[in-house]
Amino acid sequence: MPTMQFSKSITETEYKVHLLQMRNYSASRKNLRSAPLYRSEYISYGTYDVAGYDWEVRCYPFHLDLDKEWIAFRLVLRSKAREDVVKATLRCQLVDVNGIFPPFGDQRATYRYTRQEELGPPILLVTHEQVMRMGLLHNDSLTMQCAISVQRILRKEAASVHLSAGLPSTDLPGQLSELLESHKGADIRLVVSGESFMAHKIILAARSPVFMAEFFGPMKESSSGVVEIKDMEPAAFKAMLQFIYTDTWPELAQQRTSVMRREESIAIVQHLLSAADRFGLDRLKLMCEDELCIIGIDAGMVATNLALAEQHNCYRLKNRCIDFIVDSPANLEAVIASEGYKSLVSSCPFPMSELLMAAVHRW
Repeated sequence: MPTMQFSKSITETEYKVHLLQMRNYSASRKNLRSAPLYRSEYISYGTYDVAGYDWEVRCYPFHLDLDKEWIAFRLVLRSKAREDVVKATLRCQLVDVNGIFPPFGDQRATYRYTRQEELGPPILLVTHEQVMRMGLLHNDSLTMQCAISVQRILRKEAASVHLSAGLPSTDLPGQLSELLESHKGADIRLVVSGESFMAHKIILAARSPVFMAEFFGPMKESSSGVVEIKDMEPAAFKAMLQFIYTDTWPELAQQRTSVMRREESIAIVQHLLSAADRFGLDRLKLMCEDELCIIGIDAGMVATNLALAEQHNCYRLKNRCIDFIVDSPANLEAVIASEGYKSLVSSCPFPMSELLMAAVHRW
């Protein structure tokens, strides 16, 4: 009987909670707003040791998102990463004067840090309008609870599994792909820009929380068996279906030998990333982000991808785009001359301030 050797990682999560206060709320906002790039200004709440790493909690009182001014928090890795990836979660809650959390609950963000001084994604905690309307201030102070949890690898252990002789390998992805293509047992027709796709409700719902709510939640669709999906490209939707059924990367960007094919590949991956974010397919979203970090970083496309990254909270892609733009004055000049830059300026004011700050520090 053959034996297969493999190793597994033993992990541990360390968790620490801190109570923070934004004192003199009104004066602090007024002072920070006077800075030239006030939207990039932040308040540091110190450095905390969690799981052997130093973490800094930063508060951004003027984070702009959805045309609203938010109080946002970000977690920064201040020490060098000893492993290839350090996974950390920042969770923030507001605390009222009685110590009871307001009804809108906590907000959290998980990020995989790969280098020192890397910023995690922003947590949109509360808007200034909500702070004033809900009476969350006490003696002109705002109180927050922030929790940092860090997952670390303790050790790797070897293990062995005895396989029965002649045991055939699994082909579940291939079998599900065949099921999708054959339409056997399909019970839903999805119409995307006039093109129809047959699928199985239970598979879509098992993979996507959005489809689960649409087909089996309180607001589920009628039993007509037809659902129209608006504002999506058929090619991107077809690729998304392939991922839902097989959990494999669609055959999109394999042909990169010509400029036209490369531009087509980038466009499909961009649409696919938007679709993955829309339907809650986090793994596919990360795969698209990784692909754009490889094929979408040049003077002609980087501004468009930066706007996409800001819209869909793709922070690795965003950092990669910013690093390319500010790498040299020549890169910046070429990007400013691109069509995508015009859209970036009009739709994403916050990345523009980050670009300026990054350029100042780099040059």
